[in-house]
Amino acid sequence: MGVDCCIVMDHCSKDGTIEIIKKLQCEGLVQELIEEKSEKYEQSKFVHRMINLAIKKYHADYVIPIDADEFWCPEGGNFKKIVSSFKGNLLYVQMFNMLDLEECWTNNELMVIHPLTESQIDDAVKKGTLSPFNQFNRQLCKVIIRASEYVGIEIGNHSATMKQNFSKTESKNIRIMHFSNRGYDHFKRKFIFGGETLRRTGMPKGTGIHWQYFYDQYRLGESPSKLYNLFRGKNLEEHLINKCCVTNTIIRDFFDLNNIKVNFPHVLTIEETLSLIIDNKLSIARFGDGEFDIGFTHQNKDDPYQNASRQLSDKLEMVLKSDDANLLVCIPSGPFRSENEKIIDGSIFTWWENYWVKNFKILKKYLTRANYGNAFISRIELFQHCNIDQIKKIWEGRDVVFVRSEDRRFIFVKELFDNINSFTTIDIPSRNAFSEYNRILNDCKKYDHNVLFFISAGPTATVLAYDLTKLGYQALDLGHLPNCYLQFKGGKVPEMLPISKIEFYKKENRLSRKISSWYKRNFRK
Repeated sequence: MGVDCCIVMDHCSKDGTIEIIKKLQCEGLVQELIEEKSEKYEQSKFVHRMINLAIKKYHADYVIPIDADEFWCPEGGNFKKIVSSFKGNLLYVQMFNMLDLEECWTNNELMVIHPLTESQIDDAVKKGTLSPFNQFNRQLCKVIIRASEYVGIEIGNHSATMKQNFSKTESKNIRIMHFSNRGYDHFKRKFIFGGETLRRTGMPKGTGIHWQYFYDQYRLGESPSKLYNLFRGKNLEEHLINKCCVTNTIIRDFFDLNNIKVNFPHVLTIEETLSLIIDNKLSIARFGDGEFDIGFTHQNKDDPYQNASRQLSDKLEMVLKSDDANLLVCIPSGPFRSENEKIIDGSIFTWWENYWVKNFKILKKYLTRANYGNAFISRIELFQHCNIDQIKKIWEGRDVVFVRSEDRRFIFVKELFDNINSFTTIDIPSRNAFSEYNRILNDCKKYDHNVLFFISAGPTATVLAYDLTKLGYQALDLGHLPNCYLQFKGGKVPEMLPISKIEFYKKENRLSRKISSWYKRNFRK
C-alpha cells in the first residue's frame, strides 16, 4: 500500500495484541514495537515519540498516525502515489464511522456518510433511542504529516503543529473507516478502562469526553448493556439510518480476501506450468471469469461471445473436476496480485481480488485438485516470465491444427510459430461456438493423433481440450497467446481489439501490416 515502515505501540493491552504484533514483526510487516507500561492517558506524547522515531531512525518523508480502530483506504491502494503529489505540510483525511449493527464487527457494511445533525441527535436523545455520543456523530479529520516540517501532534491526531503553516487541504482520495465499537465486551471494557484512567490521572476537562460520559452514567447506576444500545442506536428509526448511511463492503471484503488466500488451492507458477506442458506433452484447459460465470456463478448475461446453456455448464463442471493425468486444468493464480494487475477505480482491490471475494464461496467446492496450472500461461505474463525460445518448444516440429475464428481476435504471429512443421485450420463461429460443438469436435477427430491442437474458442476451447485429451490428443486451450505476445512487444491488450481485428491490424502499424499480410497468404485456407 505504499508504506515503507510500520511502528506500533501497545498500551497495556490484555487481549493478546502483543503476540499478534510480534508475529507480524517476525514477518517483516512491523519494524518497531513499543510496549508502553504507563497507564497514564498521554496519547499525544506517545504518538509524538513514534513520529520522531519514524523521522530520525527511519528517515520518513511522510508520517501517518493511525489509531487501532481506523482503517485507512487510499484510492488505488497506494498511499505513496497520493501523498507524493501533495504540496502542503498537513493533509487532512475525512473519517467515517462504520455502524456496529452486527455481532461480528468485520461484517459491518453501513458507513455514516451523512452524520446526524445536532437537532436530530437531540430529538433521538429525548426519545431515549440514542445517547449524545454515538455512532452517528460527525467525526473530526485526521492528518498526514510532512516529516521535514513537523513540530508536534495534537491529541487525537486531528491536527499538528508545523514549522510553516499552509492552508488546510483535505484529501479526496483517502477515506478512514472508523470502527469505534467492536461489540459489547469491547465497548464495556473501553469506557470503564478509559473512564477510570482519565479520572485517576486528572486529565484536562474535555479530554476523552465521550468515554467520560459513559463512565459517569455507569457510576450512577446505568447498565452497560443499555449504554451500549444507546451508543449504537439499536432502536433508532430506520429511516434515519437509511438517510445517513451508505453500503461499503471494503473492510468486510478485506478480511474475506485474507481468508481466501489461506484457503485457496495451490496454483503452479507460469514457469512450472510451461515446463509440465513441454516435458510431459500435457493438454491444458483454462478457466477464467467467462468459464466460471457460465459454469458456476451464472453471471454471464452480458457476455457477447458465448451464451450460457445447461449443456455447456455441465461440461465445464466436468472439466474443472477432471483428474485426467494428461490434462492440466488451469485457473488464475488466486487473490495474489500479478505485476500487471491494476487497482479498480475507487477501490483498494484489483479486478481478480474483487472477483474472488464475490465468487470464491461458490467456486470453492469445485476446486478439488491438489494442484492447478496457471491460467496466465496464455497472457502477457508468460512472455514476462519465460524466454520465447523456451515457449516455442511447446510446438517445435509439430503438425499444428489451429481451431479459431478468423474474424475474432486470434492472429497468427510468424515469429512465434516459425518452428512448427506444418499447420492447418478448423473454422469456428466467432460467437456462440458451442452451438456447433459436435461439428467442431468431429472435424478435429479427422486428424491423426500425433497433431497438436491449438484452440482459441473461449469457453468452448476449455471443453474441447478436455474431450480431445480423452480421445488421446494433445490439445492446448491457449486463446489470446499470440495477441498477448504482440501486447508484450508494445501492442494493445487483446480485449481492447475490435472483433474484426484483421482490418484493425492493417491500419495499426507496419509490423502489424506485415503480420496481417503474411497471415492472409499462409493461414487462410
